[in-house]
Amino acid sequence: MLNRPIEYFPDSEGYLQFNIIRSACYPLFLAFIKGVFGAHFEFALICCQIVFGLLSIYFMIHTLNRLLNINFWWLVLLTIILLIPYFYNHHVANRILSEGLAYPLYLLVVTHFSIALITYNKKNLIYVLLFLLFLIQTRWQFMFFIPIGLLILTWISYRTKMFKASIWLFALFLIYPLIMSTLDKSFHKIAHGYYLNTPWRGVLTITPAIYVADKLDYKIFEDENEKAFFKIVFDKLQQRKLTIHQLDSTTQDEYYYYFVNFNNIAIETVLDEGKLFVSKQLSENEKYIAVNRLTKKMTYPLIFDNFIAWSKLYIQNFIHAFGNSRYCLLYFMLLFFGLYGLLKYETPSFKLVALLSLLTIANNAVVAIGVHTIKRLTFYNDWVLFIILFVLLNALFKLSKAHAN
Repeated sequence: MLNRPIEYFPDSEGYLQFNIIRSACYPLFLAFIKGVFGAHFEFALICCQIVFGLLSIYFMIHTLNRLLNINFWWLVLLTIILLIPYFYNHHVANRILSEGLAYPLYLLVVTHFSIALITYNKKNLIYVLLFLLFLIQTRWQFMFFIPIGLLILTWISYRTKMFKASIWLFALFLIYPLIMSTLDKSFHKIAHGYYLNTPWRGVLTITPAIYVADKLDYKIFEDENEKAFFKIVFDKLQQRKLTIHQLDSTTQDEYYYYFVNFNNIAIETVLDEGKLFVSKQLSENEKYIAVNRLTKKMTYPLIFDNFIAWSKLYIQNFIHAFGNSRYCLLYFMLLFFGLYGLLKYETPSFKLVALLSLLTIANNAVVAIGVHTIKRLTFYNDWVLFIILFVLLNALFKLSKAHAN
């Protein structure tokens, strides 16, 4: 890892330059490293991302060993699997992308969730909220941790019969989205002069909706601006053959075409045409804000008008996040298996199976709403199947040993 040079990507400049469409945490992290290490920024960044990753992996492995007493060799294999994103394929420590910060934060959050669920220790849910502050401000896709945290808190309170003592923590989880939104808006107010949430989600969420729309869908909008924008974007998509209605169903797969052309639809058409559509007198930041506001407002009417087609595309996108339908089905089977075991036996192994499968499904479900489910957004759970296998095999070997004695 240290012998690999730092890699720059199209998104890297946005993080380095505090682009308004980037959330706070990773740009601030990069600015801190650059401010401290100056000319040695690139090497220092690689070192910091490696060290943070190693510490989070060590904490997870140490915790699993303490909670489940997993066989040493299973822990060694799991350590290698957790390290794979650092030396193969993703190279998260050697890239200026938010995964370098998000991956170790994700592992820390999952580990504290695991401790809380297995030991009924609510203190770890406080640690979860602390790490979530940084994780969500790095990647907003992880907002799904909040409802899952509420489920875990409800279960702990039910099992310990301490609902009243947990009221303040319930309240904190419930207002946490508001806290996250306020922090996001405050960052943009300080950095860019606008008190608003990161103006980017509208472009992403309208993309699948406009891909499955038809030419006459401009009629569903009452606002003349929205009608005009839809006509411009849809005409451009038709010229580029980027709508679902232009595909040859016998030779072209509707979802695969969407997947490979997502950036052509979202960035090179919706965003670029949107920036041209709004006033030329606006600054670059103001164009992003105006396009985001316009696309957010148009998204839900488009989804409702094409709900069946949109739902089909969403389901295909969701399944693709797992690799294929068989793996998707496997995760749901593991979830039901884990929940059954949690309710009936309450053993640590069943709790972990239920939690990890639920987190994987939730992440993929959130990502699939707008963005094409590329590995960059789903690799966070690539280790889950392995740890579930190791945990179940470990429990089986222990059971066999107990019967033998």
